[in-house]
Amino acid sequence: MDGLLAQGVARRDITVLAGDFRQPSGERATERLLGQPHPPTAIFACDGFDGRRRAEVLRRAGMRVPRDVSLIAFDDAPWFDLFDPPLTAVAQPVAEMAEAAVRAMLALLRGESPTGANPPCHLVRRGSCAPPPGHATTTNP
Repeated sequence: MDGLLAQGVARRDITVLAGDFRQPSGERATERLLGQPHPPTAIFACDGFDGRRRAEVLRRAGMRVPRDVSLIAFDDAPWFDLFDPPLTAVAQPVAEMAEAAVRAMLALLRGESPTGANPPCHLVRRGSCAPPPGHATTTNP
């Protein structure tokens, strides 16, 4: 939420619904979001399977991604290109995370305190995101 606030999104325009990583949880959350007086312009799914299920709920509700609502998932996967439209994702730097875990494990084996590591994630832009409906866009020539 801090990132959205830092980008100027008003707190009243942010809804966070916690789930339990089970299929019905994400579906119920999406249905609840769509039932609000001001439905969301973007939904962030916890992973690709959750993103697929949320896309199905949106489709059943007559919503089109990304025209009506953007859809983003965490933890990128190569098969996200197979979505229609392809799913935008936040990708974790898996190789860097693995290296940090090995360094921490080796430090523990040597009796040392491991150092923490937080390699930055990055956004993989695909076709499932667009500006909110009714908002002007700018293009670069």
